[in-house]
Amino acid sequence: GNLVTYGNVNEIFLHEDIVQVAARDNNMLKQILTSYAGYTKLEEVEQNIEISFPAGLARLDEINAFCFEKGISLSHLQLRKKSLETKFFELTN
Repeated sequence: GNLVTYGNVNEIFLHEDIVQVAARDNNMLKQILTSYAGYTKLEEVEQNIEISFPAGLARLDEINAFCFEKGISLSHLQLRKKSLETKFFELTN
């Protein structure tokens, strides 16, 4: 096979922060989040919206305050890391 990456597992996963958010009205939430600065990707995944940021730049408190100021109360807010399986598929795609 071909070597596609090497290094410490933590270093391989440090490329981005993924924040999962949800609200009663995810369509409105997604629309509001498009004006939030600093994200690299915004997508719907099941019942959540996932916002990707460069590693170390996701600020949960700021995201929560931003949404609240725009009239949206979050029912879910979580910082998550990519699974090993997801990273494997990204590297081999």
